[in-house]
Amino acid sequence: MTSEMLAKELRVSVRTMKTILKELRKDLPSFGCELLVKRGSGYRLQVKEESRFQSLQKTFHRQQMDRLPMTQKEREEYVIRKLLSVDYPIRIGDLADELFVSRNTVSQDVRRVRSLLKSYDMSMLQGNEGIHLEGSEMQKRKCIRVAFFQDTEDVFYAHENTMFLSEYNQNQIRYIREALLHVLNRNGIRFSDLSVQNMVIHIMIGIRRIRFYQYVEIDEKIRREVTASREYRAALELKEKLEEQLHVIYPPDEVIYLAMHMIAKAIADSSGVFSVCSRVDDRVMSDLCREVEARFPVNIREDGDLYSFLNLHIQAMVKRLYLNMSIRNPQYMQYICHYPYAVEISLLVGDILKEHFRIRLDENELAYLVVYFNLALSRRLHRRKKRLILVSGYGRPEMIVTLNRLNEDFKGFMEEVVTCDAFELEHFPFEADDIVVTTVPINEPIEVPLVYVKDQVEAYHSQILKLLQSSHRSGLRPEKYLHREFFISGVSCRSREDAKECFRLMLQARFSCPVAEKLCGRIYDLGNETGNGTACLHSRVDAPQPFVAFICLKHEVLWEKTNVKYIFLLNMNREKDKEIVTQIYEMAAAWCEDKSKIQKFERSRSYETLLETLKEG
Repeated sequence: MTSEMLAKELRVSVRTMKTILKELRKDLPSFGCELLVKRGSGYRLQVKEESRFQSLQKTFHRQQMDRLPMTQKEREEYVIRKLLSVDYPIRIGDLADELFVSRNTVSQDVRRVRSLLKSYDMSMLQGNEGIHLEGSEMQKRKCIRVAFFQDTEDVFYAHENTMFLSEYNQNQIRYIREALLHVLNRNGIRFSDLSVQNMVIHIMIGIRRIRFYQYVEIDEKIRREVTASREYRAALELKEKLEEQLHVIYPPDEVIYLAMHMIAKAIADSSGVFSVCSRVDDRVMSDLCREVEARFPVNIREDGDLYSFLNLHIQAMVKRLYLNMSIRNPQYMQYICHYPYAVEISLLVGDILKEHFRIRLDENELAYLVVYFNLALSRRLHRRKKRLILVSGYGRPEMIVTLNRLNEDFKGFMEEVVTCDAFELEHFPFEADDIVVTTVPINEPIEVPLVYVKDQVEAYHSQILKLLQSSHRSGLRPEKYLHREFFISGVSCRSREDAKECFRLMLQARFSCPVAEKLCGRIYDLGNETGNGTACLHSRVDAPQPFVAFICLKHEVLWEKTNVKYIFLLNMNREKDKEIVTQIYEMAAAWCEDKSKIQKFERSRSYETLLETLKEG
């Protein structure tokens, strides 16, 4: 067959087809066959080693059977990969035939793919010829990196990927890695092992895209700043090595793109020529700390080590976001799910940095900030000691003896011991970390943990110590904040915008319409998904009173990248007791992580069951 015939069959240009055939001629010998070409006749496949060729055929057949998309998610991934792999429009009918599903099913998948592509700043256009991707080459390469080389759980290295299993590609990978390490060492640029692997993948993707004449375009301002860096000099050296060995020609912007990767992945700071980064000074950090500390129970400036680490991280992060080269965080979903209170702090920091530098935080960089602010919250909780509230029915001398024993036994574990008469408990101003130690029965329920001492206090030493050392507060009542009016089950929504509107209507019954409008209008689009079909929403605006709201949808809706059915809206910053705030967020996070709690709630979908499962340990 001629290249023209093949191009027509595959619906690509003749030039693209010739490039593909050139790559195949290099790859096929390692599989026991050759692609022969004869002028005037075209191309012919000649098998030289039948066993190796049959092995290749079986592999292809097995992969086609194993990877036939069966679920909605698998079909969506297939459509995205297909769109990234071709340079021509794809008809819905052709996709339906390939996937063995109806046109209507594919049309629904395509609508969801269109929403998913927004997170990569790409769009999907549809015309008479079919659907195709619209977006910058840089965004397409990032999407290729995610679609073909990694998932939410694993990190894929270039040498293990099925796209690069041929001996020719393996030799390429080894050479690229060695050349990269050599250039980095010569220029004093340090990478982590993971960054080296990621850079190799990006280079492999870049080489293939360049051979198909798909080039990146760099903004003139960034071009000027990058060319003044040492990473650019290193990129020029790497370019010479790659062009000489791999027979590829790098246009100027592709060299700058290599340098941008080096700047984003370097452990040590680069030459510091970026004007945007020179503005991350003490004034910016002071403004950031002041706004965060005014709204959340952290004091960044008191913790010297934390402040220094955070300052260095933000310097590098601003540079990466400025270059649109954020680094992937493999534990993104885990951090977002585990630490929703730290997520809310990090989202505020993202807003502050956006105002200063006109950069937009993404999910990966958000997750790294979450780690820092969770550390800040953890250190604060660790430093704060609890109070013991002593209630005694004995005479005053006996109370003093018990008081003295508690002070001696737990001196290093508590803040103080406060005495209280039993009749005062009903109106006692408890704090979140208080623990009651009583020598008389307490019949009325109280909000804090209680230890009833029936004889000598020494017998309850381990029980009291365990409570003092615990970071959690028992007896917390979520119904104090999650009122029945803030609970809706079985509501029909078609999108996340519909869900936000449902929250707005819910809240305006409790607050005023302008407050509900403002609160729901400032809900962040980032950092919502928490796994297991759940989401925790955060707003930049604080309501007049602290609250927790919950919606259970009738059917799942696509949120950012996953389907969501159970949605919390957490707004607790008006609560003066910040320890309660922390515990409420942890309670919601524990619910979202625990499938058994979700399944138990799903059986009844009632307000009472939600409260019960939230309180379970």
